[in-house]
Amino acid sequence: MSIRTYHEMNEAIKDLLGQSDEQSDKYILTRILELESKVKQLSREILTLNSVNKRYKEALDIMVVHADDSDVVKDIYNELVIKMDKLEESE
Repeated sequence: MSIRTYHEMNEAIKDLLGQSDEQSDKYILTRILELESKVKQLSREILTLNSVNKRYKEALDIMVVHADDSDVVKDIYNELVIKMDKLEESE
């Protein structure tokens, strides 16, 4: 059985849960908010990783083209390492 969900309905349910005095409803609302936050965080991380992956592939393509010029390969590698380090620091 498949159940379709809708953003507007989800928001209405969260509003109702927030108005309730029942501890179980407050727990459910808290958990929903935690999970929504986690989904947003993971979505941002996926976008970041996709961007890094794209740049990594581009760098490798450039390295292959310039494989006979070790200075170019070293420069590209060093630039990639610096960008990866900055990305790790920002997380």
